[in-house]
Amino acid sequence: VIALSYQPAMLSFLNKHHYSYEERAFEKEDLEGMQMVIAATNDASVNASIAFLAKAKHIPINSVDDLDHCSFLFPSLYTNEDIVCGISSGGHSPVISQEIRKILEAQVPDDFGIINARLGKLRENVKKKGTMASRKAFYHQVIDLLLEEPEMSEEALADYCERYFQNED
Repeated sequence: VIALSYQPAMLSFLNKHHYSYEERAFEKEDLEGMQMVIAATNDASVNASIAFLAKAKHIPINSVDDLDHCSFLFPSLYTNEDIVCGISSGGHSPVISQEIRKILEAQVPDDFGIINARLGKLRENVKKKGTMASRKAFYHQVIDLLLEEPEMSEEALADYCERYFQNED
């Protein structure tokens, strides 16, 4: 990380995560060996210059608050165990993306990440059973069941699976 100066909170973050940093102006040689660049100075012309140099070297660049100089955007992320949703406004309004993420956080049951992992354990077995439509219906029922009975044992869940598909095989 290169910056002319650092706020105390940023220094704390960088040190906590063991990032290297230098307190100086950007130089074009700083791009050597980079796989991704984020230009986030408070000077739009410096950010544009960094973006131009990065693009010339085919290095992905995110120029903060400057959509025209970005080759990629950062989504607002909702995560729940292995469930990950990236929300983007196309660079027009990151605050809307953050608001949508907050809505997801409030509306998606906390157990969905755990339910997802449990469904993953069943998946190979379920793929061998029934029709695509019956498997989809099964998963919908299991999600509802696990939301009602989150403590259901793996054995009981496997038995439920066998009973559900017994007339289709």
